[in-house]
Amino acid sequence: MYLPLYAWLTRSLATFLFLLAATFAFAQTTAPDTTFRSTSYEQKRTLFESLPNTKKEIIFLGNSISDFGEWAELFDDPHVKNRGISGDLSFGVLARLGEVTASKPAKIFLLIGINDLADSAGKLDARYTNDGLHLVGAGYIQWVKALRELGHMK
Repeated sequence: MYLPLYAWLTRSLATFLFLLAATFAFAQTTAPDTTFRSTSYEQKRTLFESLPNTKKEIIFLGNSISDFGEWAELFDDPHVKNRGISGDLSFGVLARLGEVTASKPAKIFLLIGINDLADSAGKLDARYTNDGLHLVGAGYIQWVKALRELGHMK
């Protein structure tokens, strides 16, 4: 089933929030999943920790869909920072929140959870993807358009 991009993003956020709540609910009895610490995860995480914080940051945080977007160029805004890591899981984002929030960003756009539930994920509209999961150029343009139309980039 193909989902419009906005509905898919909304569902992904809802999934993340559910997973976050479940994480806290079972934190005392469930060992954390540390499989998110791949070589590429560590390379990107340490790079992000080394980069300077700036004022009024607008952060795109998440997995490959965030990682592959050229957000500063798409929005023509040097305050926009990409903090996506391809293959990241919810636990990976939780582990990086300190670095992400240290600059007290003006906004954070979060997309995470699809890799946690990859087997049950719906497919994106074919106009915006070539594999049902990752965005092609038109998908990123549509995402930028939706964020602007909804007033999130003012």
